[in-house]
Amino acid sequence: LSTTVLTGDANSVTLSSSTGANDWSQYMSLAIMVYSKTSSSSNTDYLRAMINASGTVTDGYHDQGYWSNTAGGTAQGGKDTSTTQGFAGYQAGGNSASIFSSNLIIIPDINSGKFPNTLTTYGHTVATTDSRVGLWSSTRSSQAPVTSVWVSNYPGGSDDFVAGCRFDMWGI
Repeated sequence: LSTTVLTGDANSVTLSSSTGANDWSQYMSLAIMVYSKTSSSSNTDYLRAMINASGTVTDGYHDQGYWSNTAGGTAQGGKDTSTTQGFAGYQAGGNSASIFSSNLIIIPDINSGKFPNTLTTYGHTVATTDSRVGLWSSTRSSQAPVTSVWVSNYPGGSDDFVAGCRFDMWGI
């Protein structure tokens, strides 16, 4: 459906339904492949994929994550039963040299009238102490059809996606 490759820094990318082949109502699900890195001073940052919103949504999401990193070598899990963010796992931060993370975000049943959810698998090797691989799920508390996905960093602010980040979307 679309491909966006950043030629400069950007704080977010918005993917939206329109007309013709890019009318999402003709698809059951969406797949978004994000190759990203941020300009932050950390090794790892959160990635957000927010459905039908471009900012925080009070009690709008329920998130669950499961990941492993090289710091402990064991799997970890995190649960936030109610959050304002649509988290989509972790991504490479600015301290990761030329390494970009890969996050595959699947959004099934986008026109079903159910609460839409995202299922993200991700991974990146950034440092001997902070490489990550994981699975993250986020459910949006709304029955509206999915018409846009806003992809950004969390917490945002001055930490942008850097040039070279790529966002590919397919309808399934």
